[in-house]
Amino acid sequence: MKLDHTVIPATDKEESVKFFANIMGLEYAGIRGTMGLVRVDDTLTLQFDERQTGRIHLAFHVTEEEFDVVIDRLKTEGVRFGAAGSRNQAFNMQVGTFNGGRRFYFDDPSGQSFELMTVSTNPKS
Repeated sequence: MKLDHTVIPATDKEESVKFFANIMGLEYAGIRGTMGLVRVDDTLTLQFDERQTGRIHLAFHVTEEEFDVVIDRLKTEGVRFGAAGSRNQAFNMQVGTFNGGRRFYFDDPSGQSFELMTVSTNPKS
């Protein structure tokens, strides 16, 4: 399992992403849609988003087997999950698709957002 990307709240995505990339010596990967991107390495991108306020989103690129194991654990523990993030709609206990793979979202007890996907959003992965 590896972390694919994380969404970081920002008041000005472009300012934040350029600052972080510069200070950390990382690649400024530009703006894509609502996100300012910083490439940490070939498998991790930080996404700075002005729409976020205090809530972190962690997305994990996992194998098919890891994906199924986590779904089973969520069901066993009675944790709701869904094909879309909880900000988009209520968790529907369904798995979605993305880029030819599977993905789903769930929140932890504090309301932090997690995503698991079987196909990475990073073009270099």
